[in-house]
Amino acid sequence: MKKFRAFIALDSRTNIENLRVVKKLYPYVYGFKVGYRSFYNSNSDKLIKEIKKNKSKLFLDLKLHDIPNTVGGAIESLSKINPDFLTVHISGGKTMLEYALTTINKKKLKTKLLGVTLLTSLDSKDSQGIYCENNTKKIVKKFATLASKSEVNGIICSGNDLSELKQFKKLLKITP
Repeated sequence: MKKFRAFIALDSRTNIENLRVVKKLYPYVYGFKVGYRSFYNSNSDKLIKEIKKNKSKLFLDLKLHDIPNTVGGAIESLSKINPDFLTVHISGGKTMLEYALTTINKKKLKTKLLGVTLLTSLDSKDSQGIYCENNTKKIVKKFATLASKSEVNGIICSGNDLSELKQFKKLLKITP
């Protein structure tokens, strides 16, 4: 049976519940997305071991965003986990993105770095207040350009933005 190329978000209240989901669905899906709630919850080590034991892809959605050295340190701390995918905010800048990639390469990780373009909860009013630009598609395209120049592996973007991002052929595009 061919696996459905999707990540299942493990967002249950407890990792015991998340473990049940992994055990039930691992034969059918590409991988599992572990975000803040699950990663910082009790039994996260068991959850990650179960995902890896079943040879499913581990997508750590931690949206790292800090000074380059701190992001590099976070990635070093995650090296024992060696996630298949890891998110960072593109708004952290080119130096932060490049430092993250350098750390991944230095630690010989297989991790693919994914840059978050614009949080889907932000509308044009929010974007104007934060980025002095109310056209969210322009912001997403600007961030995709930065991600491409920084050579990250892919981006996280809204499905509504996919048509605008066709030119970025080398970037994986993952939508919520």
